[in-house]
Amino acid sequence: MTPPDNSHDWVLHISREGTKASMLKSVKFVSREQDIQLQEIEGDPAKIPFEIVEPSADTLSLSGPIRFQVRFKRHTKAIDQTVFEWTGEVSVDERSYRVIGTGAEGTFTIPANIAANYPAALHIRLSAMNALGKVYVLDRNYTLNK
Repeated sequence: MTPPDNSHDWVLHISREGTKASMLKSVKFVSREQDIQLQEIEGDPAKIPFEIVEPSADTLSLSGPIRFQVRFKRHTKAIDQTVFEWTGEVSVDERSYRVIGTGAEGTFTIPANIAANYPAALHIRLSAMNALGKVYVLDRNYTLNK
C-alpha cells in the first residue's frame, strides 16, 4: 500500500481489537509530525511553580564556585520530586552549551573554555521535569568575567 504522499514518513495503524472486527480490513495513515508531540514545554514564568534565587547577581566570575538555588512558589506531590538540569552557553563564540549543574541547589563551576573572549554574555537555562513528566524551562542572562 502506498502512503498519501512521499514528502515525509508516515505511520501505519492497523486496528486488530475484537470489538472492531469490521475494521480489520481497513488501514489508516497518520503523519508522525502531528502525532509525536506529547506536550508543550512550559516557559511562561507566571505558570512555572519555581523561581531562580541564586545566582542573584548579574555578573558571574570564573574565579570560584557559583552558588545556585531554586525556590518553589507552591508545593505539590509532583513538584516535590522535580529534577533539575542547569546548562550554560556563550553563543557568540560559537561554542556549544555545557551542563554546569544538577539539582535544586548547590554550586557549579563554569569551565574557562566556555568563551574565547571576556567579558562574555552567558546564557543559563534551567530545565526541570516534575514527577508527572511536565517540563519547565527558565532562562537567565549574565555577564561572565574571568
